[in-house]
Amino acid sequence: MPYFKSFGVPTTGGEIIEGDFTIWIDWLIEKGELEEGVIELDDLYTNEFNDYIQ
Repeated sequence: MPYFKSFGVPTTGGEIIEGDFTIWIDWLIEKGELEEGVIELDDLYTNEFNDYIQ
């Protein structure tokens, strides 16, 4: 197909997963923009209000 099919939500029901954030946290740590251990993943996201995940 000739159309771009990315930047969507790859999980069933739009569930947010840890990997959605760890890739960016790791990158920021590597670049020196963020100190390791400063951000807790539980503070960044929740699936609490997503009724579509099982």
